[in-house]
Amino acid sequence: KNYTSNNSTETVNLTSPEATVYFSPTTINAVPEKAQTVDIYINTWGKEISGSNISVAYNPNVVGDVKLTQFKDKNSTVSLAFEPTSSHNDTVNGLISLPLQMASTTPLQKGVGKVATLTFTPKSTNITQTEISFSPSTTLNSREGGKVIVLQKSNLIVHYPVNGVFPTEVPIVYK
Repeated sequence: KNYTSNNSTETVNLTSPEATVYFSPTTINAVPEKAQTVDIYINTWGKEISGSNISVAYNPNVVGDVKLTQFKDKNSTVSLAFEPTSSHNDTVNGLISLPLQMASTTPLQKGVGKVATLTFTPKSTNITQTEISFSPSTTLNSREGGKVIVLQKSNLIVHYPVNGVFPTEVPIVYK
C-alpha cells in the first residue's frame, strides 16, 4: 500500500501498517556548511497512542549542529496532543532523541501528523552520501499496559556534491 499525507508529497511504501514514522523528504541534496531541515511525520494507522520517542541516529563526523525540535501540526490531533518537550543529543555517538508524551488526562489519540523537524549542517567531507535513520529506540506507546506499537521507519539519504555536481540517480551497488 502507498500512503500520501495531505501535508507531504512523499509516498511511503508500507508492507504491514502497524504504525509509521518517516522523514519528508526522504532524500536531499546537501550543501556543506549550509543548514538543512527535514520534517518528521507519524501515522498511527488507527492505533491509539499516548506517547512517542523519536530517536535519530547520524554520523557526527559528517553532520553537525543537529537539532530535533517538536512541531505542533494544527491539522493533527495526535501531534497537538503531545506536551511541550525538548530533545537530548549525544553528539559523540550521533544519537538525538525527542520524547513526546501526552498528559495522563488527555485521551489516547490516533492519526497522521508532523511531530518534529530535524535540522543539521553537513560538514565539509570527501564522502558522496550519508544516511540518517531512526534508531531502534524510536517507538509509539500506548498507556494500556505500557504497550509499544510496532513501527515501520524510513531513512533519510543525504547526497553530497561530487566536484560540484549532485548524483542524479542512486549508484548501483554490486555485491
